Amino acid sequence: MKIYKIALLFLVLITAISCKKILNVKSQSDVDDDEVFTSIDGLRNARIGMYSTLQSRDYYGGVYPLLAEAYSDNGATGGYDVVDLNSIDALEVAPNNLYVKGVAVAIYQSIYTANKILENADKIAGVDTTELKNTKGEAYFVRALAEFDLLRMFGQHWDLTSPYGISIKTTTANPSQIIARSSVQASYNQIINDLICRCHY
Repeated sequence: MKIYKIALLFLVLITAISCKKILNVKSQSDVDDDEVFTSIDGLRNARIGMYSTLQSRDYYGGVYPLLAEAYSDNGATGGYDVVDLNSIDALEVAPNNLYVKGVAVAIYQSIYTANKILENADKIAGVDTTELKNTKGEAYFVRALAEFDLLRMFGQHWDLTSPYGISIKTTTANPSQIIARSSVQASYNQIINDLICRCHY
């Protein structure tokens, strides 16, 4: 009986020690905002990260195209006893649908990353002018693309007089601040402005 108690105590101690190591692991790719924009390599990594946000699972990596096709009746979802997918297939999407929330968050993450680059790219010393222009131009384009995708998915993009556009975010200050929707016309104006800015670079 003593052997079982000792074995159990040993198992509990090993589990407690090993869990602490696992839970305190920091990702090698996790970098604080303060450290990213301190060098040319940091700017290049931010640029790569911006494109990486586009391929996330909830954006172009799968869910966004799935929702667009399923909701337009060009595709189908469901059949797997997944309530959120079945509701999309039935064209009865609730505001708390996990897939819809995931798409919105992923698109705004792309916008946030583009905004970070636009706010900080000029602060980095020694960046080649051509590389700086390309990086900023790409950030404007990615932001315009994300805004257009948001408008097509969540706004009444077909009616310029509609008040149901998107929440326009052009800064990284207060990322959790809730911003009211802009009109569809204002949303299109923002998208066009970003594309025009992109052309200047």
